[in-house]
Amino acid sequence: MKPDSSAVRSAARFAVLRILLPAVLMQGAAALLSVLFIRRLDAVVRVIGEAAAPGEPLIGDLSRIFSALRTASVVPGLLPPFPLCLAAACLAAGGWRSPDPERGDRLRRWIPAVLSALFVPILFLAAFFLTLWFADVNGVRFGGVVSSLIRTVRSGALDSLTALPVLLPEVICL
Repeated sequence: MKPDSSAVRSAARFAVLRILLPAVLMQGAAALLSVLFIRRLDAVVRVIGEAAAPGEPLIGDLSRIFSALRTASVVPGLLPPFPLCLAAACLAAGGWRSPDPERGDRLRRWIPAVLSALFVPILFLAAFFLTLWFADVNGVRFGGVVSSLIRTVRSGALDSLTALPVLLPEVICL
């Protein structure tokens, strides 16, 4: 006997919603967290800086610089990280389905749940960082600014900021 086509379509819609809705919710959460992270980057720099280098005056200066981002226009990049959220939703939907009582081995029933519990948070973090990387802050891509800042720090151009005031003119003359 053939299954009813409306029942098959209804089950397919439910399966799509069971995967698509969590993916959209995960992407929304990643976008919200990235906007909050950028807007509160001054506090993040202050907390990490005080933990890494207590008493360093540069940390306060950087924190004041990043405090301007509190009122910035932030548009998170939604499309590039969405496949990661979709993969996490597929993994979660497959890992948390109810086990079949007729199957014997209990360990085989728990393996998908354990794998999804391990990999879904990793995929969500990757989606968060990708959303953060592609975010536009006042029309400027956040990832471009971060990569430029990393290149500047690696070249040693910011080393003069921590120089003693007596040595500063020598650094500028070089």
